Amino acid sequence: MAHIWHPTTAAEQGRYDDIWFISPEVGWAVNSAGQILHTEDGGKSWPPQHTESETYLRCISFSGPTDGWVGAITAGRRLRKTQDGVKWTPVPEEILPKRPGLVCGICAVSKDVVYASGTQNPDEDNTGVMRTIDGGQKWTELPVGKLANLLIDIFFTDEKHGWVVGGVGGFSYDRLKPVILHTADGGDTWEDRLQNSDIQFPRGEWGWKIQFLNDRLGFVSLENFQGAAILKTTNGGETWQRIEIKDQQGNRINNDLEGIGFLNETQGWVGGHGFRLPGGRRTKTTTGTTDGGLSWFEATNEVGKNINRFRFTGKEPIVGYASGITVYQCLATVSPAEERDLVSSANSLAARIEKESPLVMSVLEISTHVPEGAKQLTISIWNQRQLLIKKLVDEKNPAAGARSFSWDFTKPDGSDAGTGDFIYRINIDDRAESKMVHRPWSASAEELAIRVVKMIEGFAGEAIRRHDKLILPDANGNPVTLKSLFGNPKELMAGLIRGGWVVPGLPERSMFLKSIIGTGTYRGPMEGIFLKEDIQLLNEWIDAGAVIPKGGPGA
Repeated sequence: MAHIWHPTTAAEQGRYDDIWFISPEVGWAVNSAGQILHTEDGGKSWPPQHTESETYLRCISFSGPTDGWVGAITAGRRLRKTQDGVKWTPVPEEILPKRPGLVCGICAVSKDVVYASGTQNPDEDNTGVMRTIDGGQKWTELPVGKLANLLIDIFFTDEKHGWVVGGVGGFSYDRLKPVILHTADGGDTWEDRLQNSDIQFPRGEWGWKIQFLNDRLGFVSLENFQGAAILKTTNGGETWQRIEIKDQQGNRINNDLEGIGFLNETQGWVGGHGFRLPGGRRTKTTTGTTDGGLSWFEATNEVGKNINRFRFTGKEPIVGYASGITVYQCLATVSPAEERDLVSSANSLAARIEKESPLVMSVLEISTHVPEGAKQLTISIWNQRQLLIKKLVDEKNPAAGARSFSWDFTKPDGSDAGTGDFIYRINIDDRAESKMVHRPWSASAEELAIRVVKMIEGFAGEAIRRHDKLILPDANGNPVTLKSLFGNPKELMAGLIRGGWVVPGLPERSMFLKSIIGTGTYRGPMEGIFLKEDIQLLNEWIDAGAVIPKGGPGA
């Protein structure tokens, strides 16, 4: 019997952040359009129950068929609840503690006991866990102190025993290392189960999602802008091992993980953002294993794209769901014909999504149709960390018909919003849709080279201490030490080219990136020092021809 993933009828959005099912047929989902959706027929239909225009809904949990909670990563709008499984009401901010300032994870252990964790931004002083023991009438902060700068997912096995995952080590993503905090007293005290693990974690990595299959076997996905790995325990979380997402040949085949889900001890999947191709498109966003994580295979078309959460029902034929661009369902198929139909459906959606993935350089054009009698039109822009960047349109009694709007990537203060992924959300009364676009960084070869010069100057002190033996040829072919060239960045750049460490136009063949920076399997002397933006700059400089700047610093 095969386990086959296929898309449900949930409308495609920029992102479905979370899902929750109380049976194989009955469940809820939250998405980047600000919607809470509900299905009672195993994903055949998804009518919206609740829509918000200015809130980013992030996580969801139910303790039974009627009592549920949704957390948000919008300040001042952190929680909403339902007591009938249908109507959702906001939880007043005045009864909530200061921390967590944003809610990334939520776990309803029972009707009375609920835990929530956050935040996802390490530069904000609002990381923590909160708890209610009376169904939400009162909430208490459960301090984690200096154990974490960022907390994402939370999971409790009962009212006292639970886990929360995140990162610690600094106030920026590139300084973080993973934490897995455990409590046995309802969050009054916490212990980091990775503190004495002897695992050599790279900087810029943190825990994202946690799953326990039973009281012994558990998994945690690790988000890392420059890598892909999970943590696995076979002794109830006493110890953990780090497993990189590699194929049987030892090649890393995913990047920037988020969702993780195992169906049993051997078969599982991870999802996330994958690799960024030239121009900004993403590929290889989902990976699977059939040997418990020892080896992995590409599974984006098989499962779905940009998966942030997996949930399993423990029953057949509907065995699980996953949230990504839509909500996907996993079925235990009973016939080859059924398997072929489901695979065809998954491949068709994957091909269309890949074709429609929009790239925008300077101006984002947004079109919609406003029906007669609409009372409110709102268009808002959110960045890749789901923070509100700008309310682009806010019209009462908007004009009906086809409408077009544009955004030039400026914030309300006139500054540039930067590059990366953006989500735009269109709310017309209770109707909502959202789409994700990508704005790649663009510059001339000369501009890239000037930025590399500035970067070398900034890292010179650290680099000199780390490079003792590497020899490069000077302009006359005479050997000179690499560290002697940091005072002349342009000559260093030229020496890397002359020495064959940089191959103009071919970053994938440039050993400078693999052996010095440490972007391959080898941990170079500068591995973990450069930010992801620095490594991206070096890739783009090489890809653009690795020119030596004529102007700029040192000209």
